[in-house]
Amino acid sequence: MSNDKDRNETLSGHPEKTEVIKGPGDQNKDTGELRLKEIPGLAELEARTRQPKKSTPSFFTLILVILFGFTVVVFLLNKYREDRILAIVLEEEAAVVETGRTAGTGAKTTVGDKKSPAKPAPEKYVLAEGDLSGEAPLKVRAKGALISEEKDPEIAAVGEALRTRIEMLYGIKSRRTSGGRAVTETASGMFQGFRVNSTRIKSGGKFTKNEIIVTTPSKGIFIIRDNMLDAWRNCNYEKIMQDLVNSGIEVEKQRDPVKGIVNVKLSVTTLKGIPAANDYLIARRRVGRIELDMTILRMKATLPANFSYVKKRIEFENEFYNVIKVFDEKKNPLVFVNEKDSKVWGIQTISGKYNTAKGIGIGSTLGRLKIYYPNPKIWFIKGSAPLVSVEGLAGVFVLQTEGIDFKRRVFPNSTKITSILIGGSPYLD
Repeated sequence: MSNDKDRNETLSGHPEKTEVIKGPGDQNKDTGELRLKEIPGLAELEARTRQPKKSTPSFFTLILVILFGFTVVVFLLNKYREDRILAIVLEEEAAVVETGRTAGTGAKTTVGDKKSPAKPAPEKYVLAEGDLSGEAPLKVRAKGALISEEKDPEIAAVGEALRTRIEMLYGIKSRRTSGGRAVTETASGMFQGFRVNSTRIKSGGKFTKNEIIVTTPSKGIFIIRDNMLDAWRNCNYEKIMQDLVNSGIEVEKQRDPVKGIVNVKLSVTTLKGIPAANDYLIARRRVGRIELDMTILRMKATLPANFSYVKKRIEFENEFYNVIKVFDEKKNPLVFVNEKDSKVWGIQTISGKYNTAKGIGIGSTLGRLKIYYPNPKIWFIKGSAPLVSVEGLAGVFVLQTEGIDFKRRVFPNSTKITSILIGGSPYLD
């Protein structure tokens, strides 16, 4: 009994800690065990422990992501650049089409018009060649001839002809001296290996100084003063004439005893300098590798594989034409190819890389063209870009219109060539 009593007192005085059961489902009726998984927060904790651990990206994976992103950026930039180039191409073509309308005929056609205005016939004008000649009086210096009374004037006329070419190629510089009472004109430059320096001082309507100093390719020097041979060094008549021939210059002399003058014409037979490479040479019916009447397929097969093309269909005078713009491997525009019946009908240069065998290309002056091509002819309509045709070339040189006096037919030697057309064009007859 005592033992039972002590046991009851102990239980009542020191009650053991018990678990709180929140619901009937939290305790097993048979065993009395608690369902620990139902303890608040425990299920979430167990779920977390069962989830696989997230691995941090490796350095290699990070590099791949960066490279992929860089590739995407480069692709987008290149795509933007190509789109921009094509946009510029279309703008340029529109400008060239408008220029062609004006340069070729002076007439414009509005899309949808059934009739085009009548085109005025272009005027043809043969450029004067007299300003290319050298002229000297049949006189020698007062203290006597250096060679002879016959040959001294010839050398003087050669010096005058060389000066004319230098002035046409490089222009004349003028300045006032002596308080504005005198004008000094100078010109200097190289022509076919000859170095020419010219000085003229004019005061009161008269030349107070008129001097030409010529240095030959063989380092000889001769000086013309007041249209007469006055001095020379390290050369003679035969040597000067031989230097002219060796430099690709042909000399034609004509004496006129009645007028008391000798006239000398210099014709270039061989160009001295760096000729155009075959890929950029303008020949009779060819511009570089492109030749008139070749098929468009053959043209593309002939040109480098990395060249590109933009083809556009244009309307002119109620007819449609295909014009192909050709670009090199760096997307630089080279030429317009006018297509007819799937063949090359015309070729128009738009790059300064192209030159004729005599060194004439875009940017060359009319003066230079006149020197290297005898008897050039100009075709023009007032207000339109003049066209120059020469022998030996199946095309025309297109000139700028600035500075030209169409009424008086004044075409300055400084007028520049803006394009060269070989073959046919929608804008030219």
